[in-house]
Amino acid sequence: MKIPGTPANIATALDGHTMAQKGEGAKALQLSFLSSAVGGVFGVLLLIFLTPDLAQGALAFGPSHLFWLAILGVTVIGSLDSKSVVKGLLSGCIGLWLATIGFDDIMGAQRFIFHPSFGGGINIIAALIGLFTIPQVITMFAKGRASADAEVWEVQKHPISGAVKELRRNKPALPIGTLTGSIMG
Repeated sequence: MKIPGTPANIATALDGHTMAQKGEGAKALQLSFLSSAVGGVFGVLLLIFLTPDLAQGALAFGPSHLFWLAILGVTVIGSLDSKSVVKGLLSGCIGLWLATIGFDDIMGAQRFIFHPSFGGGINIIAALIGLFTIPQVITMFAKGRASADAEVWEVQKHPISGAVKELRRNKPALPIGTLTGSIMG
């Protein structure tokens, strides 16, 4: 359905849906599983061995650092939209504004609470899934109920050894993804 179940599955939903339409759903799941396993094990090992250094760095991280990190994030969002930098920056600023809804964690002050249901802020998981679900739901409504038949894709069998061979063939992809994910994490 091209709707992710969690924010971590957004990339898998985007690429996996296309592969599933081509009949390569099993291959997409296997590649996703193997890549996640390798990245997860590497990330846990990094966390085990670098926890003391990470804790010292986290304690040294102050408000000015958080501000510049937010500015970096908005700038990256603005530069990713190839059509219009202004639209990308505006969407980043709207995201920052949405992050300020709710009670301040430190001072306990109300920020942009329009309704009591916003007291706890906007749940990031629900927001991300909703943002990726809304376009798909609109597409489904646009098709209408002309046909009661469901779209059925034939899934080709794909051995797990084939997924391992594909990961070996694309040697730079797994280390780049693992390192990028570990740095972000």
